Amino acid sequence: MKQLSTVIAVIVALAMVGLAALNWTTLNTAAPLDLAVAQIHAPLGIVMLGLAAVLVLLFFIAWLRTQITALVETRRLLKEIQRVQDVADKAEASRIENLRLVIMAEFRSLNERMQRIEVIPSPREVQKVIDG
Repeated sequence: MKQLSTVIAVIVALAMVGLAALNWTTLNTAAPLDLAVAQIHAPLGIVMLGLAAVLVLLFFIAWLRTQITALVETRRLLKEIQRVQDVADKAEASRIENLRLVIMAEFRSLNERMQRIEVIPSPREVQKVIDG
């Protein structure tokens, strides 16, 4: 969609330049201009073309400012996401370490209990002792 609008804008701009070039003598014809304070003789077409150019420049500056603002905001959000992700990774690492310590303590406790329990002979061992 962006490419299509860019192509259309270029075509319109080229058409305007072409029309201005084809009608340059008409655009360059002097005419009386009333400025509310004074009246001057100037080429009306050139004045209108200049005003249109200034308007296009203002719109371009506004568009550029919007793009720069969006890029700055995107960068700020990416930094914030990275910061939050780092915090989450540290919290996850902490939970994993705590889980590892709990599991080690449980295994140590189980080993101690197993060492305290008397070994009960299996039925085969009892049979061997009886037979032999």
